[in-house]
Amino acid sequence: MTPSKRITIILAAVLAAVVAALALFTFVMVDFIVDLWWFDSLHLAGYFWLRHLYRFAILIAASLGFSLLFAANFFIAARYLGTSESAKNRSETQKRVSRDLFSLFLRGSMKIFLPFSVALGAFVSWPLYSHWEETLLFLFGRAAGRPSVLFGHDVSYFLFSYPVFTMIQARLVLGVCIAMTGLVVLYVAEKRLLNKEGKGLPGGARAHLSVMVFFLFAVFGWGFYLEAQGLLYSEAHQPVFAGPGYVEWKVVFPLILACIASLLGITVFLVLSMNTRRGKKPLYFFAVVFALAFGLRHTHFLYDLVEQYSVKPNEIAKEMPYIENSIQATLEGFGLDLVITRPYPIQKGGTFQSDRNFYANLQNVPVWDQDYLKEVYFQIQGIRPYYNFSGVDVDRYTVAGQYQQVYLASREITLERLPGYAQNWINAHLRYTHGQGVVMTPAAQGGDEGMTWFIKDVPPQSSYGFSIQEPDIYYGCDQYPFVIAPNATGELDAPAKGNDLVSNYTGTGGVPINNLFRKAIFALYFSDKDSFFTTKTIEKSRILFRRNIVDRIRRIAPFLKLDQDPYTVVTSEGIYWIQDAYTTSRFYPNADIYQDNFNYIRNSVKIVVDAFSGQVRFYIADPADPIVMAYYRMYPGLLSFMDRLPASLRAHLRYPKDMFTAQMDKYGKYHQTDPKIFYQQQDIWEFAKMYSGGTQKPMGPYYLTLDLIKPGEHEFLLVLPVSPIGRDNLRSLAIGRCDGDNYGKIVVYSFPEGQQIYGPSQTRSVIDIDTMIAQEFTLWDQAGSEVKRGRMVILPMVNRVFYVQPVYLRATNSSRFPELKRIIVALDDVAVMDTNLEKAFERLEQKYQDRLVQKKKQFPEFLPGNVKKPASGIGISSPKK
Repeated sequence: MTPSKRITIILAAVLAAVVAALALFTFVMVDFIVDLWWFDSLHLAGYFWLRHLYRFAILIAASLGFSLLFAANFFIAARYLGTSESAKNRSETQKRVSRDLFSLFLRGSMKIFLPFSVALGAFVSWPLYSHWEETLLFLFGRAAGRPSVLFGHDVSYFLFSYPVFTMIQARLVLGVCIAMTGLVVLYVAEKRLLNKEGKGLPGGARAHLSVMVFFLFAVFGWGFYLEAQGLLYSEAHQPVFAGPGYVEWKVVFPLILACIASLLGITVFLVLSMNTRRGKKPLYFFAVVFALAFGLRHTHFLYDLVEQYSVKPNEIAKEMPYIENSIQATLEGFGLDLVITRPYPIQKGGTFQSDRNFYANLQNVPVWDQDYLKEVYFQIQGIRPYYNFSGVDVDRYTVAGQYQQVYLASREITLERLPGYAQNWINAHLRYTHGQGVVMTPAAQGGDEGMTWFIKDVPPQSSYGFSIQEPDIYYGCDQYPFVIAPNATGELDAPAKGNDLVSNYTGTGGVPINNLFRKAIFALYFSDKDSFFTTKTIEKSRILFRRNIVDRIRRIAPFLKLDQDPYTVVTSEGIYWIQDAYTTSRFYPNADIYQDNFNYIRNSVKIVVDAFSGQVRFYIADPADPIVMAYYRMYPGLLSFMDRLPASLRAHLRYPKDMFTAQMDKYGKYHQTDPKIFYQQQDIWEFAKMYSGGTQKPMGPYYLTLDLIKPGEHEFLLVLPVSPIGRDNLRSLAIGRCDGDNYGKIVVYSFPEGQQIYGPSQTRSVIDIDTMIAQEFTLWDQAGSEVKRGRMVILPMVNRVFYVQPVYLRATNSSRFPELKRIIVALDDVAVMDTNLEKAFERLEQKYQDRLVQKKKQFPEFLPGNVKKPASGIGISSPKK
């Protein structure tokens, strides 16, 4: 090769190495470096390194353990291999076939056994690495202090150990089978060579094989025991109940025990036969027993036989204890075992406005539908086209000394409505960097009245005592681009006197970007050359990215399940987001699964994100949850206890809708704690339904501020109406409490059986057929306006169930926002409409009393107190002829 060709090849190799290094740096190291800087900006660098360390520590530790196990077996085997030749012949053979891989095996060379052991150990350990967080839960989990209904293990065994054990057992079977196969092949080959010399396999080799047989069958036996525990997750009796029933426990479980016992007999007599050539008959006997037990376990013959001739004729009695176990476990898994049930007596007749707390409750009735209110906020308080409201939240504040339910929304930044030419790099990443303040209105408003604003305008203004020290919003619910702040261009701030002010970011959010290396890294990360070439960065510039709070939280704690509705909280210091997070599992023993996803859930974490700095704080809301406490031990410094959460934020915690929805979905069936009633499904519930345009839609939970629990003491409550399945009347009201020490307690109010309590769809029909309301709607429709009816609110007060529904008008010939014009209130089969709640309830009482008087004249025997003997299931007697 000529020197020029050699130089060319060297240069090409160097160039290829440089390109490969750059590619590796770009696709691997850039992401790693940016993540490290980002976590460090959140004071979570230690947590970042710990998560990476855990993964590789588990892989290395597990691989080392399994590798040592395999290497030890091969090392023992090596002592008994290669004994069939004299030393001289063996030395000559070694020189002749030193490159022969099989000969290396036969001679017991650790040069081949050691790498093979390492590879096999890594192979067996890989699932522990790919499921490293489950493995950590197994290592850091502690007892929950609650035994499972079957097997007697603490439930934490099934939450933490059982999933990992099933994974380890499956890999051990594979790994031991591979090792055993290799040992058998080697020892058989060695035995053939020894037979030619008239020798037998050394006793040590036979002992080694015997131990391996014991180990292999022990692993199989462990698998059968785990299979028996897996019966707790049986779905054979769905949709009636979850978990094992009579057949599983009395037939399948004994068959699995028979498999384990016969497997033990096979192991003992197989080893005996290997070493003494005796015990073959017992070996065959146990093999036949195992085959029969295994075959009956995995066919439906015996199962169907017992089910048809033993269970079906007396099913309730047979399945009763297993149904009871399923009820208990499901209630525990969904945190429903401490639900308080109370009757809600319905009062017919009499006045209701005379109650001293009646009008106090009306001050907090939410008459605005949040979807319509969002449009009102945008039209009136958007201020500039680059501001937007991503959603409207409901909360409670003390306003002028009164506990008040409110709506509020954060005014976030957006560039979507700017002209196309204004959506350039400078505006997106340097100028339009943040939103401004919030708007807040009371939940109760009147029709044909001006909107009351507790907080409004930019910068935020309030006539009700609200002040916000830092109203800028850099982090929120919208999808934001990265921004560089502060910068030499200046950031667009709150407009004043028609002019746009310029501000500079003073927070600690984001990552410093004050040198060329950092600019180059971020340019590669975002594939954005302008971020490198811009001259507008200054010494204090920081790059703020991952500004969507949900994405931000998921990047930090992907192991938490997040509620779909983060909400805004305003304090005198600034604006914050609160995100509810859940710990879940599919492995709570004997519990029913919710939507094929989980059968255990706890609202264990409250997450607070500072809208200005982007700092994220995690607080443990349920220290009784073993899963969150395992994470607390696993990641020291990430989670804090609730006493560290500022009181100004703690006062605004609320029971989350997603969890309440999942809980009540299960409670609608599992509130039937009597196994007989449960089996017959006599009182199954579903969410109350609304019908709109022929489409059925279940009502979701909503927040109300009422003195329902204790008269005179208003609480912020999460309310969900439920109906008997397939019916439109109301059956119960489920209440989730949100305030103080009562947070998280669930109360279910049951309406009297045999009384007709109008459901939302029935009440809608009452409203639709009211002639006065229908006439007014018709007049509005003819006047060029579009009538919109808002969400119907069920209002339980003074032993009655009222309905409130707002009515909005929107002009059809313009893009004007909807205006609240009227409020409909209804009770039983009476509905009225007026401009505000007070007037509407005054009219309702008058009309309701008139209706009672009319009924008394026509059918006196039907009125409350006059019914002698209920006969029709709705609380009245049959009419006399």
